[in-house]
Amino acid sequence: MLTASQLKGLRALVIDDIREMRSMLRDTLAEAQIKDIVLAPDARTAVESIRSAPFNLILSDYDLGPGTDGQQLLEYLRQERLLPPGGLFFIISADSTIDRVASAAEMLPDGYLVKPVATEQLLNRIEEALARHVELRPMYAAVHAARFDEGLAQCERFLKAGPRFRVELLRHMSMCQVALGRWDDALLTYRAALKVRSSMTWASIGIARCCLAMGDIDAARQRLTTILKDRPYHAGAYDLLIELLERTGDVEGALKVATRAAEHIPSSVRSRRQAEIAYLADDFEIADTALTKVVRQTANAITRDSRNSALLAQVSLARGDPKRAMQLIAKEASERPGDARTQALAAAIDVQAWTALRRHDEAADAAKRLERAFGVEAEPRTRLLIAKAAFTAGMTAQGMKVLDEAVKAAEGISTAENASTRALAAKVLADAGMTEQATGVVADRSEEAAKEAEAAVRKLRAGAFDEAVEMVNLALPKAPEHTGVLTAAVEIYLMTMRLKGVRPDLLAQVQAALTRLRVRGTADPDRLKRMNAYLQKLEAGVSEPVAEMPDVAS
Repeated sequence: MLTASQLKGLRALVIDDIREMRSMLRDTLAEAQIKDIVLAPDARTAVESIRSAPFNLILSDYDLGPGTDGQQLLEYLRQERLLPPGGLFFIISADSTIDRVASAAEMLPDGYLVKPVATEQLLNRIEEALARHVELRPMYAAVHAARFDEGLAQCERFLKAGPRFRVELLRHMSMCQVALGRWDDALLTYRAALKVRSSMTWASIGIARCCLAMGDIDAARQRLTTILKDRPYHAGAYDLLIELLERTGDVEGALKVATRAAEHIPSSVRSRRQAEIAYLADDFEIADTALTKVVRQTANAITRDSRNSALLAQVSLARGDPKRAMQLIAKEASERPGDARTQALAAAIDVQAWTALRRHDEAADAAKRLERAFGVEAEPRTRLLIAKAAFTAGMTAQGMKVLDEAVKAAEGISTAENASTRALAAKVLADAGMTEQATGVVADRSEEAAKEAEAAVRKLRAGAFDEAVEMVNLALPKAPEHTGVLTAAVEIYLMTMRLKGVRPDLLAQVQAALTRLRVRGTADPDRLKRMNAYLQKLEAGVSEPVAEMPDVAS
């Protein structure tokens, strides 16, 4: 239970376009001794208040009249990092249909309440969430600031103190471990969470993410397919399955999944994702329909983004309508004259449109504007549209530089961003006639490493032990979590030491790799058992015939 002083110290914001609802929620909060309460009739007013001073608690209706709804507001606040660590955001709605709840849940609010909301229910939900955030404040602050080592230490400290908030702590512990690339630890944490409650989908999705990171594509796909069969409204499962399909080059499969997601979870986020993949698959009709919907939905919202109009313009170019493309981006450019990113996108579209219309003088003028855009700071996908325009204008070297920068930047954001950016980069290159470069940029390094490990095994079988060790040493850093690469490396090291003597460096690598394989449980159990037994004999100095050595991975 929170103390009266803790409740009195809260600063709350109530957002609803109906005056009576604002007043009712204010009175309810006042009953809980919360004194500092601000009311806002719409999202823009709310954002102005939030920028003035942060709030501990925000209650927002889903439907806020024309413009931005409650879900879009939460998306914007997260994007702009306007929610303080431990700040609570509740969405309240009169609509309890499953698609509305699933759409709202996609942004992970602290709670979704259906009108009419009973006073006791609202206060209990708020108090429960606030109590959790007050107690775990150091952990939330560390994770919010991306200090994942510290966040992990805080999770471990709280877990040692007792079972209180165990599930919440395990969830944030796994987040930190994934961010740090500690896949083995994350896998153990997800399994521990499922032991507490087997129905927690986020933990099942986490195991699928670990499998994907470790190179076990089939296990990840099977788990995600099962999750979506049981829970067809889970956005996280759709996102990870799309990432998997993009990484394996199955754009058509990714489009089918994205289309299902957009049907089950009708939000602008889902429609945007569907459109991006449809564009990659050259299904410009689907891309046009989805993006037109997104542009319309966000036209008066604070989440309006010029990239949506720019991609719709790019789709219009692909459909042979350069005039519509210029009209779309011109509207954005005129309304955001001081936004460098929007002006860069306008230059990129204009170069391609004037070139398509064979208006060479206008295309040359647009190309001059495009040159100024090369240095504009922007996220990877905007950079890729600029690169595409550069190729159209014949500025191949500059285009390649911008494209390489975009791909490298995406690697530091997330695996999902990396996969989608590489896929889009490959399309940009393929459209420019650079097929060989397109194949190289989309290649998955884990698959490349697996092929190199297989080649190392063949060298080993041919008796070239030193060369096999050298080759697998080069493959391993490219995919240090890939089950197949790890297994091949262990067996190559074991056989090399059997014939050429134990080497401390190889022995240490074998021990570490076998520990990882045991923890994750993705390797063949019989093969793992044989490798462990053979390692123990090597460590004990037991000599045995070559015929008794473990089978080499095929």
